[in-house]
Amino acid sequence: MPEITLSQSEMGLIARFQSITRATVRDCIIEDDDVVTFVVGSSDVGRAIGKKGANIKEASKVLKKEVHVVEYSEDPVKFISNVMYPIKPKTINIEGKNSKTIARVSVESRDRGSAIGSRGKNIHRLKNIVTRHHNIDDVRII
Repeated sequence: MPEITLSQSEMGLIARFQSITRATVRDCIIEDDDVVTFVVGSSDVGRAIGKKGANIKEASKVLKKEVHVVEYSEDPVKFISNVMYPIKPKTINIEGKNSKTIARVSVESRDRGSAIGSRGKNIHRLKNIVTRHHNIDDVRII
């Protein structure tokens, strides 16, 4: 697994999120000024989200950011699927090519736009999170 270095801002957000949710956070990714993603272990997902999303709503209000929670998995295929939720990939293939590891994610044609996102923000988010946690160099939607 690649080594993750957290900034002071990320560490501060983790501390505040953990105090609100009592969930243990593995990583924090600030995507832009108003969106943050927390990666939590499988045993802490329910705690992080809260009943009917109450903890995410509270964290969003306190942090003044849109909050996303992703369940961590040691299995890169499962982790990619978790990051993409609620989109359900048809297949995820991880292959080595020219000394690079690439994840090719196949989605239904109706989900392709959502998987990529406006101006590519969702695919960028997916690549950023996956490459931080697994030895994958690139993620491609096919």
